[in-house]
Amino acid sequence: MAVQRVRVIPVDAFPKTREDRDLPLKTTVAKRKTRSLPRLRKERRLGRAPERRINVTRGEYNRVIDILNERTTILNEFRDAIDRLRRENATQLHRTAEIQVELDEIKRAWLRRKSSA
Repeated sequence: MAVQRVRVIPVDAFPKTREDRDLPLKTTVAKRKTRSLPRLRKERRLGRAPERRINVTRGEYNRVIDILNERTTILNEFRDAIDRLRRENATQLHRTAEIQVELDEIKRAWLRRKSSA
């Protein structure tokens, strides 16, 4: 994951007087950039051979086109499966994060109750 650069604030840039402390201080925080995989484009079907072919026979050319169209179908199915897996993975990670938040709240409540007793 790529991280943006952070601006370093020198010590003497911090407010020295009470009036200066009331003014807002500009700071830059590093933010994560999400990198996603490149989108797989949908393959298109190829057309049949025109009547005027010189170096290969029409049957040979059409056989190659049929093989390429089968390949296109397979690639499109793989692309759809990958997209479906990405969505399912994102849903699972989101749910895991929600469960972790709930677990942290329970842990904090337990510690508060334990320390008050």
